[in-house]
Amino acid sequence: MKLSLRAGAGLASLILVLCVAPTLVRRDAPGRPAAPVRGRPAAGVVIASAAPARAAAVPAALAEEPPQTCAGVPARASTFSFPMEPREGEAVRLVAVSREALAPYVAEVSGARESVMLEPADRWGPGPYGSEFRAGVLGAGEYDVTLRDPVGGTILGCSTLRVLPAGARREREADGDAVWPIRRAWSGVLEDLYSVWVSRLFRTPGNFRGGWHRLHAVFRDPDRNVLYGALGWAEDDAGTADAPRPTAVRARADCGDLPYVLRAYFAWKLELPFRFQRCNRRNALQGAECYEERSNLTERYRGRSDPVERFNRFLETWVTVGVHSATPRTLPEDDGSDFYPIEMTRTALRPGTVYVWPYGHLLVITDWIEDEAGGVSLVAVDGHIDGTVTFKHFSPQNFPYLPGLRTFGFKTFRPIVYADGEIRPVDNAGIAAAEVPLVFSEEQYRFRRSRDFYRAVWRVSALFADDPSGS
Repeated sequence: MKLSLRAGAGLASLILVLCVAPTLVRRDAPGRPAAPVRGRPAAGVVIASAAPARAAAVPAALAEEPPQTCAGVPARASTFSFPMEPREGEAVRLVAVSREALAPYVAEVSGARESVMLEPADRWGPGPYGSEFRAGVLGAGEYDVTLRDPVGGTILGCSTLRVLPAGARREREADGDAVWPIRRAWSGVLEDLYSVWVSRLFRTPGNFRGGWHRLHAVFRDPDRNVLYGALGWAEDDAGTADAPRPTAVRARADCGDLPYVLRAYFAWKLELPFRFQRCNRRNALQGAECYEERSNLTERYRGRSDPVERFNRFLETWVTVGVHSATPRTLPEDDGSDFYPIEMTRTALRPGTVYVWPYGHLLVITDWIEDEAGGVSLVAVDGHIDGTVTFKHFSPQNFPYLPGLRTFGFKTFRPIVYADGEIRPVDNAGIAAAEVPLVFSEEQYRFRRSRDFYRAVWRVSALFADDPSGS
C-alpha cells in the first residue's frame, strides 16, 4: 500500500500537547562480557545549575572492549544465556545477536558429559538480528557454546556457559545501597542486544493495530521478553488469576516515560549503569533545560530488601515522576543530554531509538515491516496517560516534522560510563571518537520543507510516494 505525503505539516499549528489522547486497545494474550566494576555507590542525585552533566570526554569504558574471537577469527555473532546464572534443572535460553543478516545458523553446546546441536527456535529483527536457541535443562558444569554455519561449518561466534549445581544459593535480596549494583559496562554488543530485545518485545504482524493496557504485560510475557526471569528470582512471573504473585515487576509508562522505563528495565537485568536528567520543558526552539541528574546509584530505596520491589519503587517514584515528553527535546550540542540525534539510515533507525515530537510526544522505534508492494515502513510504540501502549506506523501525522527546529527528531540514548563511583555521559566529541553503533548526525535538521524530510525517509524505506498534488 502506497502512502501519500499530503499535508502533514499542518500539524505545526497544533497547540502544545503532553501526550496523544489515550487509545482504546485490545488486551494481548497473556554471559558477563565485562569484568565487575565495584565501589561504593554515590548518591543518585546531583543538583546543578548551568551545567548539570559533567560529560566524559574520553569514553574509555566504551573503547576497552576487545573484539571477540573464535579460533583466531573475529566473531560475527555474540551469545547471551538466560537466566544469567542458570542452575541445574532450569531451562536455559540462548540469545545470539549479530549486526549483519546471517543465514540461519546452529548453536553447538558441548560439555564434559553431554553435547547438543540446537536449531534456532526463533529468528527476528530488522537489524541488529536475533536468534533464540532453547538448550533446555543442562547438568551442572561448563559448556562451550559455538555458533556455526550448518553448511560450511564456519564458526560465527563462541562463548562459555556455566551451569551451577541445583543447590547453589540464589538469594532474592538487594545487593548494596543502590537500586542495583553495576557490574557491566555498556558496549556495542550490549546496545545490539538492547535493540534485539526491544524488537522481540513488541513484534507483531504487519496489520496489528492493538496494544497493551500496561507495559508490564509485555515484560511478563515469556514469548516476547527474552529477559524473562533473567535474574532467576521469578521477577517477571505474575502468577495466575487464581494464584497471583504481587512481587512481580510492575511497569506503567506514558509517552515520556516509555523509553526510560525500557532502558531502566534492561539496565537492571544486565546490571548496567542507568542515568537520566530532570528538566523543565522550556520551549521547542531552545529545548529542555535540565537541572538535576538521577541514576540507579540513588540510596533512597536502601530500606527495601527485596530487589524487585526496590526496582518497582524506583520506576514509580523516581523515574516516571522525573521525566516527561520534553525531557529528550534538547539541542544537539548539549553534551549532557540523555539523547543525541542520529543518521537517517536503516542501520541507525534501529529498534530502541526514539522519535521526539516537536511539541510534546515521543515514539520508540520497534521494527521495519514490509508491505505488500515490497516496501518497508517504520513501526513504533508509544505510551499514553492512561498507561496503555499502542502502535504507530510511519506517516506525517505520527512523525510530525517542523523545519527550523533542532530539538526533535530521531535520537538514541547517549552513552554513559561508570567510574570512581559516579555515572557520566559521553560528550559529542567522545561519541565521534568511540566505536559506538550509532554516530552523531544533524542530517535530519537540514530540510527546509516538511515534505523533503518525508521524501528522505522514503528513500530509506522505499515505501512513501510523493504527493501527486505536489502540495
